[in-house]
Amino acid sequence: MSQGRASPWARASDIVFIATCVVLLTVTVLEYARRRAPLESRRPQAREDVTTGLNVPIQALGAASAARTALVVISPSCIYCQRSLPFYARLLEAAKKSRGKVRVAFASLQSPQKTAPFFKGSGLNPDMIVLPLEVPVAGTPTLLVFDRSGTVISRWIGQLSPDQETKALRLLQEQ
Repeated sequence: MSQGRASPWARASDIVFIATCVVLLTVTVLEYARRRAPLESRRPQAREDVTTGLNVPIQALGAASAARTALVVISPSCIYCQRSLPFYARLLEAAKKSRGKVRVAFASLQSPQKTAPFFKGSGLNPDMIVLPLEVPVAGTPTLLVFDRSGTVISRWIGQLSPDQETKALRLLQEQ
């Protein structure tokens, strides 16, 4: 056998080895990039969402009896819902002080068995918990504010900043 000349089988095994390395390197790089991608880009596809100005049939919430109705959509396993508990308590306090002009209802994306412990452990005592949710939302937490006719006048998705919380409370108190 002459030096410098490899057998066809040796060349074929080298090509297979190189191709395998390229595939493994590609998979590793793609997995690394996926894990480093911002959470926003990894979120599952959102369902159709309620938009501002849309009239939603919310008779079950008693919206006609109040100038403003807030619907808070939560998921007991959502960390942002849990972090928003102090704000929800302020919403309920604002509703109490309004003497019927503001109503606050909660809806859950999960079963009553999973939702009940969330409220029991939170210290919140909402007037109304709507199960199952009839209004499509993109994620939790979602805050929808309706006028007396059931028209969505404002919505927020995600945990609100302090400024957004103030704006939401002010909007509820407007008549």
